[in-house]
Amino acid sequence: MLKLKSTRRAPVSKTANGRIHVGAPARRTAKGATSGGLKFTRVFSQKAIAPFDEIEWEMRTAEINDDSGKAIFKQENVEVPKSWTPLATKIAVSKYFYGDIAHGTDPYKGGRERSVKQLVHRVTRTITDCGFADGYFADKESAEVFYNELTWLCVNQYGAFNSPVWFNVGLWHQYRVGEGKGQGNWFYDRKAGEAARAKTQYEYPQGSACFIQSVEDTMEDIMRLAMSEAMLFKYGSGTGMTTDLLALPFNPEYRQGARNAIHVCLRVQKDEKVTVIADRACQDIAASIVAELAELGCPYTSFVLEDLAERPLTDMPAVVLADLETSQVSIFSVCAQQNELKTRMQMTDVVNRRQIRHGHMVNIEPRIMLEGMRADFNKVDDLSKRVLEIAASADTIRARTPAGTDITAKMNHDYRWIKTSGIISPMKWGNLPGGEIFTTPGEVNGTFVIDGVVGDYLCAKYGDIGKTPLTVDIQGNRLVKATCENKELEAEFWEYCHRDENSDRVGEFAIGTNIGLSDVIGNILQDEKLPGIHIAFGNPYGFHTGADWYSSTHIDVVGRKFDIWADDRQIMAAGHFLV
Repeated sequence: MLKLKSTRRAPVSKTANGRIHVGAPARRTAKGATSGGLKFTRVFSQKAIAPFDEIEWEMRTAEINDDSGKAIFKQENVEVPKSWTPLATKIAVSKYFYGDIAHGTDPYKGGRERSVKQLVHRVTRTITDCGFADGYFADKESAEVFYNELTWLCVNQYGAFNSPVWFNVGLWHQYRVGEGKGQGNWFYDRKAGEAARAKTQYEYPQGSACFIQSVEDTMEDIMRLAMSEAMLFKYGSGTGMTTDLLALPFNPEYRQGARNAIHVCLRVQKDEKVTVIADRACQDIAASIVAELAELGCPYTSFVLEDLAERPLTDMPAVVLADLETSQVSIFSVCAQQNELKTRMQMTDVVNRRQIRHGHMVNIEPRIMLEGMRADFNKVDDLSKRVLEIAASADTIRARTPAGTDITAKMNHDYRWIKTSGIISPMKWGNLPGGEIFTTPGEVNGTFVIDGVVGDYLCAKYGDIGKTPLTVDIQGNRLVKATCENKELEAEFWEYCHRDENSDRVGEFAIGTNIGLSDVIGNILQDEKLPGIHIAFGNPYGFHTGADWYSSTHIDVVGRKFDIWADDRQIMAAGHFLV
């Protein structure tokens, strides 16, 4: 038995900002080597032992059968790592091995690959050799270290390429497949300074899994798209089409709200880059925002989520997260779907780390653009500052409503109060429309009658629940009881608030300050800004408030017509501020 490599790895360093620094454009000193090229040190592989020799190998038969048990693919005597599962073996051998078994097992003569060594080497050797030829490496030694590291990662299943890489890369460079068989892909000819068509099919291999294409509404362009898709499919890639938000029609009445968002709330400058994230349900509103950005003349990138992935999302698309890394401002105009909270947290993790001025417009709808987004956010900001000063110095805040709410919140002065008045700063992203102050409470006790709305996806499902209020009892900052005539809502809310150990814990205690609003409309994005108290069970947004606990869920609840006292001072009566 071969001795397996130790799991101890050499340290990997990063620059202070967490990015890998490549430096200025490389200066070529010899064929393939550059004075400013990349240097690599070993992290996984060993200098004295080739990656393929570090592990055990065995001969197997890869066979795939249909429902009746009939073999639809079979290749015998294939060499695979002993640690690989039968499923991994079947996929690699049936899908990614090159060649026709009828022509034998010599891929140089059109036969089929018979070993995972051949498959991995074909790809990693080609990538390394092309990188060296193009001057990416400082010297030959660094190139060989890169080859060994990449090979080690692939053969040990620490990483894997998209299918088109396994399909196409190395076929020409290692086996000369495609020689004299017709033109290949387009590539950039550096000597000519222009795009050119490869003389062979695999000399410039197609390695991308997906291509985003545009199409004009003409028969000629539709036919061009069909041909382009056929060629991309031929080499194993998929295609999709992007939605041009700037070309979409929208209600001109949205412009005032869009102008407020861009110029007042986010204060976008011409030299700043903006990321706009939308979905099909909200794309007309996003189109009004993009139109405002275009008029301003700043650079922006726009995405429609359904162009990138199936909904509900399981993860925020990587292309969106990557684009956020280069933006100073971002806007999220999307209708929430069930179980997508994690994906929004992935997005706001980047927003928080990069200190992006982020406008969060979840569940934005036409009425909000015509009401809440038309507020005078400078006045809302002035009021929010006054209320924040009072709340931050209070030890206790008490709230009552005619519907039966009677709660008392003891404040924890170790936690910060946050103002999200609609005037968004790099230090705290905010919902739009804005207008609230919030903190994580020390302890909440009492009864909260939710005769407004509940948050997340339940809001879109149930809307304004004033006719069938949900009553919740809170003891020691925990939800202990929930009752409602609508038993389906009651059950769904209870389940949502028990998904993890802190889902039933009051994580947010907030006061709405958008004085441009008069009543609940059935949309949490706007309704939580209604003057009054709202609370949320779950995530306390500890990054901002300083709370030292976490939950994977967060659901807001809103009531109506509050009386509020900060210690002994009444600051609201029947939903109207007294300050």
